[in-house]
Amino acid sequence: MELYEKFGCSPEHVKLAFRCVIKQGPIDPKAAEELASRVHNCWMSPEGPKKETNAAANSAKGGTKPD
Repeated sequence: MELYEKFGCSPEHVKLAFRCVIKQGPIDPKAAEELASRVHNCWMSPEGPKKETNAAANSAKGGTKPD
């Protein structure tokens, strides 16, 4: 952690990014690019991937939202 702090990164950000990577579940050990992408995305946005709302998911499937 001292290394991250030395370069101005808070320990909280490191913790949140690590948690984000872990919460997304197992990764294929043969898929290094997938792991690298996941780590990068979690570092940039440690709250994790955005979840679709029901309306957005319904719209994407060609449905309509209820009135």
